Amino acid sequence: MATCYHSNYVAKETSNSSATCCCRLWDEFFKMPRLTVDLLARCTGHATKRRKDETQEQFLAKVTHLYCSEKGLEMIENLHYCRNLSVLYLYDNQIETISGLHSCHHLTHLYLQHNSIFRMENLDKLNNLTKLYLSHNSIQLVEGLEQLSRLSELHISHQNLPEGEKLLFDPRSLKAIVNSLTILNVSGNRLASLEDIGLLVNLEQLMATDNDLTSMKDLGKVLSRFIKLWKLELNGNPLSYKQKYRDRVVTMCHRLESLDGRDVNEMERQFLFSWKAMRKARQQLTIKPGNKSHFEEIDSKSPRPPPTMPPLPARQPFRLHLLQQKRKRQLMGLIPAAQFEAATVAASEAPWQSAMNFHLPQIGSDRLVSLAGLNPQNELPRYDLLQNKESKITTLPPLLF
Repeated sequence: MATCYHSNYVAKETSNSSATCCCRLWDEFFKMPRLTVDLLARCTGHATKRRKDETQEQFLAKVTHLYCSEKGLEMIENLHYCRNLSVLYLYDNQIETISGLHSCHHLTHLYLQHNSIFRMENLDKLNNLTKLYLSHNSIQLVEGLEQLSRLSELHISHQNLPEGEKLLFDPRSLKAIVNSLTILNVSGNRLASLEDIGLLVNLEQLMATDNDLTSMKDLGKVLSRFIKLWKLELNGNPLSYKQKYRDRVVTMCHRLESLDGRDVNEMERQFLFSWKAMRKARQQLTIKPGNKSHFEEIDSKSPRPPPTMPPLPARQPFRLHLLQQKRKRQLMGLIPAAQFEAATVAASEAPWQSAMNFHLPQIGSDRLVSLAGLNPQNELPRYDLLQNKESKITTLPPLLF
């Protein structure tokens, strides 16, 4: 057995009698990129210049911004040299644990996205932190924010969650930032509801794209609490493909100015709110089972409409029409024009019903008999041909007029 003097590790002998020591792992640990003092001095950017007469520690003490992104770092250390640090960029590294920030009392912006962080911890000393970026990590629970009473932005989207799991929220942390948080990004975290963040009533911008939101009703309950919300992003959720999705969401937020990257102008907002009010009024007038609507009650009290006249008879055959016109011309030659017009008007006012008397002039029997046989269906009344007197037509034939 071979003993490693760098630790209590004991390695087993291999087949060739050589021992595997942890020294190799220890050496690899020291070879990996580390946040050393020299690296800190090189990551200050061009805003802060070092004087020739000041030491490295003195220079780091006045640094306010550190740009340590994409350095392959696995841990945070040596930040106690930067006592005035306010902005720290540590994105795109391999950091697994949030640590080494206990001396950063002036830190306001912390960028830790695209790392391997699995827990939100060691943030209680950052009392002045306003913006926290933790997107694209492996965090399953939003926690550790109880001391961040000034936090205004929280970006925790697209966490690498286990299969079937969703992002959870600690109510104690949310209550601590309820008055300060205005921007929240929870996109891509398999959220089926936004009820957990409903107590963040001061939100002004909410990004919740690429989740599992399906219920418009549940969404409306949550959005009604966000009275200051003016920017909302929900594209990529199942409910965003529903009919009238945009119209319904706009009416849920009275101050919404942007939805899924598209502006909501004042004209669109006013039109949709008018449409919503009209739709609500129509629903209130819907007939319920066992009850009469307001319009049914009015109809029951109103008088019945008068009966209508029967339809007019069908048009007569063309042959009868010709006979009618022929008889009319013949009678006009026998009867004075004034009497004929009077009879025509009276017949039009009450055809078949009003008896009319008008006198025919004395005519020859041959001519009258010839007139009497023109229409077999509506024969003229019989005239007194034996007596040479004026005859009367007591009934006006319908075919004449």
